[in-house]
Amino acid sequence: MDFPDFSLTAKTMEEYRENHWPNLEEAIGRLLVHNPTDHISVSYAQIYSYVYRCVCQQHSELLYNDLILKITSHLQQVSTHLEASPPENIIENFSDALNRYTASLQCIVPVFMHLNKSYIEPKLNRDLKMELMKLFADHVAEKHVNTLISLLVQANATPFQVQPSTMASIVKGLYSLRPGEPLHPTEAHILPCCMELCISYTDWPLVFSLKCWCCSIKSL
Repeated sequence: MDFPDFSLTAKTMEEYRENHWPNLEEAIGRLLVHNPTDHISVSYAQIYSYVYRCVCQQHSELLYNDLILKITSHLQQVSTHLEASPPENIIENFSDALNRYTASLQCIVPVFMHLNKSYIEPKLNRDLKMELMKLFADHVAEKHVNTLISLLVQANATPFQVQPSTMASIVKGLYSLRPGEPLHPTEAHILPCCMELCISYTDWPLVFSLKCWCCSIKSL
């Protein structure tokens, strides 16, 4: 009967805590805060290598939990920043936060592909990108959606108060966070205005399948 080599397990755990995760955590933090239009000097090959080693050393669950905690902590800070924003800046600040986050996921998800394929999909029956988008929904959008939609409705009534591209980006972004899964409404009067926003600021193929955060819009 073969017994596990506990000395090897302890060694790889020490390596994870002292080397692999600290380097991954730093890289993830930089990816989360960088401006999508700016260049960032991060070695994606090195990040992928750390992820691969963690999975091979059977630290997949630990790595997944650390990744979720790291990103959750970042999003809680984003939400706090939005709470402190004056009303006139909330739309732009939310749009910037959402765009920055989705851009960072385009970098983070591919380098964690091995974790996704070997642990998240087969063991948890989930998808990493969807999990990370759900984190933004839970920790940022859920907390600000009613204020945001109200401000969007007001802005829609005043031409050029907010750039149409920003309005479109937010409406599409809210849909992409939880496609087909609306939030529970707290203000019923938003429904017709939200429908107008969707029709005004989204592509027609999306309008007919879109389920808003504050209301469900069924196929016409």
